[in-house]
Amino acid sequence: MRWGIGLALWVAFGAAAQTDDVKPSLAVFDLKANDTRPAETAAALNAVVKGLRELDAFEVVSSDDLRQLLAIERQKQLLGIEGDATVAASVQAIGVKNVVVGSVTRTQAGLSAELRLLDSRDNKVVAQRTVAPQPTFDKLASSLTVVAQELVGPLLFAEQGQLLVRTREEGAEVIVDDVSRGSTPLEAPVKLPRGRHRLTVKKDGFISRVTVVSVQREQLTLEDVTLVPSADYVAAYNARNRRLRVGGYVAVGIAAASFVSAVLIDRLIAEPKYQTEFKPRQEILESIASGRAGNGDGLFGVRQECFANQDQCREDARQMASSINTLQILTWVMVGVGTAGVAGAAYCFVSGEDPNRYAQLVASVTPSGGSIGLVGHW
Repeated sequence: MRWGIGLALWVAFGAAAQTDDVKPSLAVFDLKANDTRPAETAAALNAVVKGLRELDAFEVVSSDDLRQLLAIERQKQLLGIEGDATVAASVQAIGVKNVVVGSVTRTQAGLSAELRLLDSRDNKVVAQRTVAPQPTFDKLASSLTVVAQELVGPLLFAEQGQLLVRTREEGAEVIVDDVSRGSTPLEAPVKLPRGRHRLTVKKDGFISRVTVVSVQREQLTLEDVTLVPSADYVAAYNARNRRLRVGGYVAVGIAAASFVSAVLIDRLIAEPKYQTEFKPRQEILESIASGRAGNGDGLFGVRQECFANQDQCREDARQMASSINTLQILTWVMVGVGTAGVAGAAYCFVSGEDPNRYAQLVASVTPSGGSIGLVGHW
């Protein structure tokens, strides 16, 4: 019986091949049942056909469609009525190339399925996809619709479109139909066959996002993905960036205090000490050495004391020079500390991020469906 249906499908699709329709023909055979009920296998077949027809890229005829055509033909023959020209042509022509076959299996883990795309002329398997065990038939049917569209991707490769995935997170891996396409930000859009594709975006510390995207021929599809961080990632992220933010503020404070201290030491201590104490002694000692000081008439204050006791004046001048040099060194040390503080603050603010970046983003995974809920805004 199965070979009869397969031959009938082969015959029926020849009609589409000989018409002027630009869509290629695609046959979908009955799925093999492994410990499953007939109703489940039939519903799985309908899910596959539904997914292929949503692509609007093929003339898809299923086993049920052909059975209806044959039933009409038999009824007309029994009644002695000449068959409709379209139906007659469908059972006379031969020529379909690609066929979808597969199986549905029930195991302890749930319902699984396997689909294969065959090239009947070259007698080879073009593509193969599997659906992991699903707990309910509804989930299996939903997966089959998507997987069936992925299965025929090689037939649509000539009709390409482009997909560009965007996300705020850098370094997230972009996977399309189980093939890694790079990490965000993508250098260029991904070229894909027309149709629906399974997109997975994942990054360590974030909940992976899995979705289905539709790619149109010669069009660019933009897909914005929001990755939701895990609670542990958010805690580590907040702690690190709060430390960097605090470190940045502390470094700014140190830099400001150091520069102010350097100015105060230089302007309020070293400079007055030089002008009022060291410089007068140096001048009078130079005048005495050159003979310009005379007998000391007209001198007063520090200069007069220095003229009266030249040995003590020289000692005081040496001590003051040493003290001023120490103050100048301290000034430059403060400038160095301030510069280091500026560099440290720049590092903290540049390498750190906003500690409250994920504060309003709440991730929750429901036990039943595994869906992701987003609360708040960016």
